[in-house]
Amino acid sequence: MAVDLNPHQIINIFAELSGMTAGKYGYFIDGEAGVKIMPIKNVGLIGGYRLFDIKAKDDPDFAKLRIDGFFAGLTVRF
Repeated sequence: MAVDLNPHQIINIFAELSGMTAGKYGYFIDGEAGVKIMPIKNVGLIGGYRLFDIKAKDDPDFAKLRIDGFFAGLTVRF
């Protein structure tokens, strides 16, 4: 699922979420949401929040990983 909004000419609001379940074996979730501002034609600032979560289990083996947090960046287009 994805959402991409442009409330102003220089502002872009975005969100994306995907995931899958594997029944009793686990799941994974991947998501991101943020804002991109393009104050100059080819230069932009981006910031948001990102999440990656996975859990897998098949006795006796298992894996569990969660990475999430805020991010910021600079984009240059040429």
